[in-house]
Amino acid sequence: EVWKASTTHKLVVHIGDERGLLFRAGNKYRGSSIPLASEMKPMSTVVAMRLVELGVMNLDDKVSKWLNFWPTDPSDSRSYITLRHCLAFTTGFYGLGQSVARDGFPAELSAQQDSTVAWMQTDCDNHGEIECARIILNSVNHIATPGTVWTYTGDHLRLAAAVMTAATRQTFGELLEQHVFNRTSPPMRSTRHSADTASWSPASTASSTPQDFQRFMDAYFKGQLISSRSMQEMEADSQPYTTARYYEGETHEGRPDGQGVYGLGWWRSHSNKTLCGQFGWCAFAPNHFGAMAAVERVQPEPPASCDWKYSKSCSFYFHIQNADMIVTDEAKAKIQGLGHTIEKYMYQILSGHQLMNVTAMGKVPKRFVDDWQTMI
Repeated sequence: EVWKASTTHKLVVHIGDERGLLFRAGNKYRGSSIPLASEMKPMSTVVAMRLVELGVMNLDDKVSKWLNFWPTDPSDSRSYITLRHCLAFTTGFYGLGQSVARDGFPAELSAQQDSTVAWMQTDCDNHGEIECARIILNSVNHIATPGTVWTYTGDHLRLAAAVMTAATRQTFGELLEQHVFNRTSPPMRSTRHSADTASWSPASTASSTPQDFQRFMDAYFKGQLISSRSMQEMEADSQPYTTARYYEGETHEGRPDGQGVYGLGWWRSHSNKTLCGQFGWCAFAPNHFGAMAAVERVQPEPPASCDWKYSKSCSFYFHIQNADMIVTDEAKAKIQGLGHTIEKYMYQILSGHQLMNVTAMGKVPKRFVDDWQTMI
């Protein structure tokens, strides 16, 4: 199945669980440089969660605790923004009209974008993380009370990076090296910020290789980077009160059925409409360049016991990288189809061909149940 999907694209596929790597295809492309795009977001969030675990800061710290120029007046809604809001993309910041940067709304969800913009990542290149936060404060519209709307923009994580820098007195690049790159096994040595930028963006504009990103996914899943409690926090629903979503300069329903919601740095879903989540809960990061990373869990919380024949955790991870970097609707559809295929076979293999119970199957359409029975 992987080979059939790879015939028109240079795909590299990794699948693993708590034991480590279980499957790899596309070995000759695993050293190819690829843009991470939004697969950078969970990596940056891991740094924040690690600092929380170390007691450096708390998820519910207000930004004003760490940035002395941040508003503190209770009449200013920006004064209520916390680190948690930053990681959940619910700060309320969102550039509209000409203020929307190229990465101010998701490239994953948009086509042609306006080249005449008022705010871009390059504005932060020569200023550092804290000054970047000041630019956001002075340049980007604050459209809602924190926690009430979800907006897909890299500015949330730029604010988080500024908080991390202020709390540690280290650059965000140094924090990535210390808390992610040097703590995987082997260490990550091929992940870099974009050659087009002078500094790291915590939301995008980085490159890696499928092999290096596998080291991150494996270390994350096995709890080498952060605790299981922190992973659960990242993968949980972080937007229970959002009334609207903003992207592409438009407003959308806050929690559309079957479209997934956001955790901290990850999307999360239990639906066949998204890149993963047909048979159980998944946390995932889409990549504009025809790629994705996913953590699959039958339940949103770790099960007390697992009845799968070949797994102790009833969970696994996988990621698909596209060395061709082809950005077409056909390529994206193929990635989604391959993701669903991987889910289907991994649930079958690890469970020992057990049919999932009604609760685990959730809202999966009948055709998937039929396919499952046919395979068995």
